[in-house]
Amino acid sequence: MSFVDKNNVLESVLNGKVIEIELGCGESKRLSSSVGIDMLDYACVDIVGDAFDVLASLPDNSVKTVYSFHL
Repeated sequence: MSFVDKNNVLESVLNGKVIEIELGCGESKRLSSSVGIDMLDYACVDIVGDAFDVLASLPDNSVKTVYSFHL
C-alpha cells in the first residue's frame, strides 16, 4: 500500500472528519471542496496513489460522497 498524502487529509479523517472524494480528478478537480485522488501528481491532487490503496486506508463511515467524472 503506497500513496502520498500531500495535504495530510488522512490525519483529519482519522480524527473524525467526514470527507467527499473525487477519484481520478486529473489536472483539475470539479469540486474544490473534495479530496482529489489520482495516480498522477497534479497540483490539485490531495492524495497521489492507487485509489484502491487509498480507500482501504480510510476508516469506515469517513466518506460522505464519492465523485468520478469522465468525458
